[in-house]
This record gives sequence, C-alpha cells and structure tokens, in this order.
Amino acid sequence: MDKDSDDTPLVSVIIPVYNREDVIGRALDSVLNQSYKNLEIIVIDDGSSDQTVHRCRSYGERIRLITQKNAGPAAARNNGIRHAAGPFIAFLDSDDEWYPDKIEKQLRFAAEENLGMVITDSEIQTPGENRTTYQKSLFSDLLTAPPKQVIELFELLVMQNFIHLSTVFISKAAVIEAGLFDETMRVAEDTDLWLRVSRQLKTGVLNEVLAKRDIREDKLSGDRIQEYLGRIRSFSKLLEERLTEEEQRQILDRATWVQGRLIYRSLAEKDFKSFRKAFALQVPRLFSRTFYNGIMSERNYAPLTGRHHG
Repeated sequence: MDKDSDDTPLVSVIIPVYNREDVIGRALDSVLNQSYKNLEIIVIDDGSSDQTVHRCRSYGERIRLITQKNAGPAAARNNGIRHAAGPFIAFLDSDDEWYPDKIEKQLRFAAEENLGMVITDSEIQTPGENRTTYQKSLFSDLLTAPPKQVIELFELLVMQNFIHLSTVFISKAAVIEAGLFDETMRVAEDTDLWLRVSRQLKTGVLNEVLAKRDIREDKLSGDRIQEYLGRIRSFSKLLEERLTEEEQRQILDRATWVQGRLIYRSLAEKDFKSFRKAFALQVPRLFSRTFYNGIMSERNYAPLTGRHHG
C-alpha cells in the first residue's frame, strides 16, 4: 500500500466472508495479482465456524482481517467501508475472483470521465451457462454495444439489477452519502444500495469481462421468494423519498409486477407465510394487468425448485 495521490489513489478492496475456507484464497490471490498495486485488502469474517480465519491469517500483513459476530453480508460490508482508507472502494465476494487488470481499467475510465462508479461484465461459472452477466440481462443490447459508455442507471435498475457486486468500483463518499447497505436486509441489499446510489452519480459501464462469478447452491441470493420480498422492500423505501412523477410511476409498475411473481411463487411452493406477506405488502396496483403479467412471467420462468439459477 503506497501513499495516496491523484494519479495512483488508494483503492480499498472489501471482501466479506462466511465459511469459505475452500475458495477465499482464490479471491485473495486474484486481488494480489492485480496490475494496479495501490490497494488495501480488507477481509471481514462474519463469524465463520470453519477454517476461513486461519486461511486468511496465512496471508499475513498483505491483508487486513476484521472479525465480527455473524450479522450478514450487509453488516460485514459496512464494517469494511467504515475501516476503508481509500477514496475508492471495490467489492469482491469471497467465492468470486478478478481478472488481473480489472482495477487498473476501472480506475482509468473513472478518471477519464470523472465517474463515481464503474461496473464491468463478468463470466458466470456454472455448468451449462455460456452467457455473461451482461448477456443475460434484459438490457443486453445496450450493455454489450460499445466498449465503454456512461449511462443513467436508475431506470434500468428499477427493471432489473444486472450489476454483479464483485465488479463494482465506486467512490467511498457516494456510498456513505447514499446511506451504506441496509443491514436489516439479508437478500437484495446490493440492489437496494445501487438504486439509491444511481440517483446521485454517473456510472461507467465497461463492456469487458473482468471478473468470474461463482454460482453456488448456498448463495443467499438464490432464494427467489426472498429476492422478490427484498425488491419490493427497496421500492417501498424509494417511494418515501422525493421522486419525480415518472420515477414514481416506474417504481409502482415494477413493484406490482414483482408482487405478482412473488404471490405465484410462494403459493406454488406452498410457502404460505410468504404468501401472506405478499398480500400484506402495500402495493396499490394489486390485481392490475401489470400484476397479472408478473404472475404469468413467474409461471413461465423456471421449474418450481425454489432456487434462482439465472
């Protein structure tokens, strides 16, 4: 870690980890192998019960290890943010990894365009999946068009979160101003933050695969019902803020559509507790055409496995 300067600012890498003794070394090595060297690596162990802490300590002074009682990924990331010394933050999940020139390319693009946030595409490491994160998005044509671009993310994120968290390079000040991750959310907490952040800063999109995404059965984001509940909660929070009429319309439409998916999924899986929660949500366009479209979309989406594989 070198002295901070305008040309080579310190980038704080934040890695929350919980019981990942088998893969945390892969993630750490991908950071240590970055072509850009002015990095501080902050690992927040969220109360692991395996050998994760021991594995991290084997890296010695090359990383900064913080331990805490289990409180969830949002709390772990916030802990890391509060300890971060750099003006920029890069997030990395403990079972993902970076390509060697990721930070260098993001930092250069951020400097060229005076950007507060830069995201990249990522490779999805799961059997039978040949598409990248961008290619799987509703907005694949937009995201994969030019090599790099600056876009307004808010309207797109209302429709779908296509941001892979391990590709995010962002101003620390922007994250703090937006209010950090919501620690009461165990799922969709990243979507919730990106929605708030995207209303206040320009975002750069690099159309290049610079990270590898490991899709596991035990990923928290795999529970579709909880994802839908998290999305609607994020929308409800946004509706309490000062929005334009168009922003409010977009959010209400999408919340209604997601509620339709949630009600179908919870009923189909006989999750009656979530079914009751879904009906209790204050979405004013219940039983509208948009609500019905959400039901039909979920019905046609995937087998009733309860796990989200894409």
